Amino acid sequence: MKILLVTNDLACTDGWSRYTADLIIALEKAGHEVQALVSSTVSDNKIKQYSVLERPLSYISGISVCRQGARKLTEIVETFSPDVIHFIVEPYVNMLAFASQFASKPRIIMTGHGTYAYPPNTENGLRRIIAKILFNKAAKRTDAVVCVSEFTKHHLISTSGTIFANKKVLVVTNGTSMRAVNIQKNNSIFTVLFVGAVKERKGVLESLRGIAAFKKEFQRPFVYRIVGAFDKDDEYVKTIESYIKTEGLENEVIFYGKVDDAALRANYEAADLYLMTPVTSGVAFEGFGLVYLEANAYGIPCIGSTNSGASEAIIDGKTGYKVDANDPSEIAAAMIKVANGAISADDCRTWTEQNSIENKAEEIGAIYSMKAS
Repeated sequence: MKILLVTNDLACTDGWSRYTADLIIALEKAGHEVQALVSSTVSDNKIKQYSVLERPLSYISGISVCRQGARKLTEIVETFSPDVIHFIVEPYVNMLAFASQFASKPRIIMTGHGTYAYPPNTENGLRRIIAKILFNKAAKRTDAVVCVSEFTKHHLISTSGTIFANKKVLVVTNGTSMRAVNIQKNNSIFTVLFVGAVKERKGVLESLRGIAAFKKEFQRPFVYRIVGAFDKDDEYVKTIESYIKTEGLENEVIFYGKVDDAALRANYEAADLYLMTPVTSGVAFEGFGLVYLEANAYGIPCIGSTNSGASEAIIDGKTGYKVDANDPSEIAAAMIKVANGAISADDCRTWTEQNSIENKAEEIGAIYSMKAS
C-alpha cells in the first residue's frame, strides 16, 4: 500500500515527529511504501520527504497558508498516487478545506493526539470562527480519525459537535520503538524521574506537591530528576522554583534541562520511578503519554493521573499507579508502594513489548485496509 504521511518533521524532537518517525519504520517493515509531507527535512531518514509545509499551528486559522498547502498537497498526490493520506499532525488537515477531489481517490485518515485534536479550541475571537469553518469543512473529507486514547476520543467528540459520526472515531493507543532493557538496580538514593518540557499540563507542580508529602513519610534519601526544556523566565517555572524553596526541596529536586540521547538513557537507567501527573490546563491536555511506555521499557514503574490519557498508558497496580493529580497524599502513597517494591520490573517491560510500534502499525494498517476496501 502507498501511504502519504503529513507531519511537521521527522526529527524526533517532539511528540508529533517521534510518533511519525517510529510509525514510518514499522509501516515500511510491514511492506508499505511511505512518503512524507513535512515542514523541514532530516537527512538521516531515507524516506522521500517533501519540504513544502509551514509550521503546523499556522494552519489552524490561516486561510492563505491552507490554500497554498492544498495546492502543494494536490501536486504531490497526483505524482505519488497514494492509497492513503494520513494526517499525523492535526492542524494540517485544514488544507483539505481548499483541496479539490483527488483523482486517485485515496482514503483520508487523521490522528488525534491531544490538545490539537480539535484545533479550533486553541483559538479565540475571529480566529476561532475561521478555524471552525476550516476544520469543519476539512473534517468532512476524512474517512476516519484515529485517536491515541479514549480520553482524546471523548474530548474530540464532545468539543466538535456533530462533525464526526461516532463510528469514524477509532482508538489505537500509542506504541513505542523502545525495546525492553534489563538493568539491575541497587540505588542507595531512591531516584524519581520526569522527562518532558516543564509546562503546566505536564503537572510538574502537582508532582512536586506529592514529592513534598512523600518526603515527610519516606525515611531514605531520594532525588527527583526533571529532564527537559524549561524557561527560567516563565511564570510557571518561577512558581515551581518558589514552591521548591518553600518546601525545602532544594536538595531533592534537580533540573537537568534538555539533554542528548546518551544522557537521557543514563537517566532512565538510573531511575527507580517515573512520575508525571498531567492536568488539563485550559484547553491543553495530555492525550496519552508515550514516555510512560519508554520508562517501562527500562523496568521503571510509572505514576500518572487518572483524569488524562495517562490513565490508558498505565495498568494500575501492575505497571505503576493511577492517582488523583490534585491529591498529594495519594501521590505519596503510590510512591511509597513503588519504593517498597510493589511493582514488578518484568511486568513493566512486558507492557512495553505489548505496546510496540510494530503492533500499533498493524492496527493502523488494518484501518487503512478497511477504509480502502
